[in-house]
Amino acid sequence: MSQEALDIYRTHRAAQVGTGVFSEEFRIITGQTYTAFRGVFDKSHMEDNKDGGNVMQKKLYPRIIVSEVPAGLVPRTSEIVRAYDGASYIFQFSGLDDEGIPVLWLVSNG
Repeated sequence: MSQEALDIYRTHRAAQVGTGVFSEEFRIITGQTYTAFRGVFDKSHMEDNKDGGNVMQKKLYPRIIVSEVPAGLVPRTSEIVRAYDGASYIFQFSGLDDEGIPVLWLVSNG
């Protein structure tokens, strides 16, 4: 794929994550102020430890798909609030999915 095609792909992806039909606003809470960013909220199944019956357990982990990782996030410290329903989460870490899209992994704060 040419560099021009890759640039078009990245621009299209950023638009979908930032303004697409599933995009929503999130807020990084810092003291009495917040910084807003947009992304797509999702809960992903992740396999975890086996239980007493040797069955692999699946848990739901919340995540936000973003076009780029917002500045100022501190792992295991930064609070992110979902504007849609006011749910509060603590940022754990960021990573890339199989397509190279940034993902913010969270845990529920409550």
